[in-house]
Amino acid sequence: MEDSLTEMDLAKRWKCSAKTLRTMRRNGRAPKWWRVGKNQIRYCRKAVEEWESQNQC
Repeated sequence: MEDSLTEMDLAKRWKCSAKTLRTMRRNGRAPKWWRVGKNQIRYCRKAVEEWESQNQC
C-alpha cells in the first residue's frame, strides 16, 4: 500500500507520538484515515500531503 502511511510512518514524518495522532483522530483534526483489521490505522498519503500544505506542518 504505497499510497498510504501507517500510524508509525506518520508519527515519524511529523515527529510526534502515535498517541498524538490518536488524539487528533478522536478530535476530528487528522487527515483521512481508515482502519485495517482490528488494530492497524492507515492514512491516505495524498490526504496527508494536502493536510500538511493547509496546516503549515
